[in-house]
Amino acid sequence: MIPIETLRRYRLFAGQDYQMLKQLSRLAHEEVVEADEWLFHQGNPARKFYLVLDGTVSMSEHRYEEEEHTLRVGTYSTGEVVGWGSLFEPHAYTLCAKAVQETKLLVIDAGRLRDLLGENPEGGYHFMANLAKVLGDQMRSLTTQFISMTV
Repeated sequence: MIPIETLRRYRLFAGQDYQMLKQLSRLAHEEVVEADEWLFHQGNPARKFYLVLDGTVSMSEHRYEEEEHTLRVGTYSTGEVVGWGSLFEPHAYTLCAKAVQETKLLVIDAGRLRDLLGENPEGGYHFMANLAKVLGDQMRSLTTQFISMTV
């Protein structure tokens, strides 16, 4: 369980009423991962949703054609989310995630989170609207990175 005050610090939980925050806090727990520890691998069933509380997570894509190729997609830090594919069909991770340094994460069982969001339409709407804002910022950052690489 995560204290409600901790959730209120992050824009992912902005606009949530006390009851929804209370339910979300019951689903969440903190987890610390060491540097170079994998959170998940692409293609695996996506069972956990993560919010970075402190530290950095690197996202990458691995391709296995004739030999392994790794493409680092981006790094995410405090307040950013990883594993968001766990909330959408087909509930599989599309990239790999690895801690760059010791990283503290808020972890939520994705199935239970999906159930909660479905049972609470107003709170679910706020959560998904906030998630869209966070992901939009992450996508803009990635776009800027990719454009700078091609110039």
